[in-house]
Amino acid sequence: MMSRVTVIMPVHNAASYLQAAIDSVLLQDAPDFKLLIIDDGSDDRSREILELQSDPRVEVVFRPRSGLGAVLNYGINLCTTPYVARMDADDLCAPGRLRLQLEFLESHPDVGAVGTQFIYFADNGRSLPSPRLPLAHDEITRLLSNGNLALVHASLMFRTEALRAVGGYRISGIGEDWDLFLRLGETTRLANLESRLYRWRIHPGNIKGFPSRTCSLSPCGLNPSWSGCSSSVNRSPWSTIGSLCAVSGEAAGCRADCT
Repeated sequence: MMSRVTVIMPVHNAASYLQAAIDSVLLQDAPDFKLLIIDDGSDDRSREILELQSDPRVEVVFRPRSGLGAVLNYGINLCTTPYVARMDADDLCAPGRLRLQLEFLESHPDVGAVGTQFIYFADNGRSLPSPRLPLAHDEITRLLSNGNLALVHASLMFRTEALRAVGGYRISGIGEDWDLFLRLGETTRLANLESRLYRWRIHPGNIKGFPSRTCSLSPCGLNPSWSGCSSSVNRSPWSTIGSLCAVSGEAAGCRADCT
């Protein structure tokens, strides 16, 4: 049977968490999906772990280091399925995630991308305070225009045609996901499911550098031509993402200069 969904998992030096992330995808009860894992020049044990994968639903590609946006565009170009889901190599999918997103998109033809609610969790497994995201397109795009967290990138499932219609990711090295959200929001509808189906791991490797990276950015700074940019738009920092250090202050590399 032909697969309906390709899950794209970029990997760069994620050996400590990689197998758990892979297992959480392979345990999904969606009927027809494949997992495309693209290693982006890892120099830890990630390659060794990936070479051991034997599930026929898994395809592994090794590439020189090129960055997240380039890896995702490469994966999108390889896709032959009508839907593309994202997954990070250090996070976990909750049971039912792919099936529920697929059912939603197939029953809402006007929606081009759907995310889920999420839970931050620490390396010890402890759940951390996690905000709820808006469900409907208008509230999602309003929050995005104000620089607030409204979609979790790695929780999303897209229509492949919607991604290709906007040209995929624009390679800038930073903020490529937010830029994509803004462009998608002008060409299709966005949504989130009510259930918490994505577990976002907070650890030293993904906290370090967030404050310095996010404090200088805004949606209009990334995409000045976006129609939501005007003198009335709040161009404040992406404070929700930048506050991850406040959520898990024990992580190495955290700085308290982004509020």
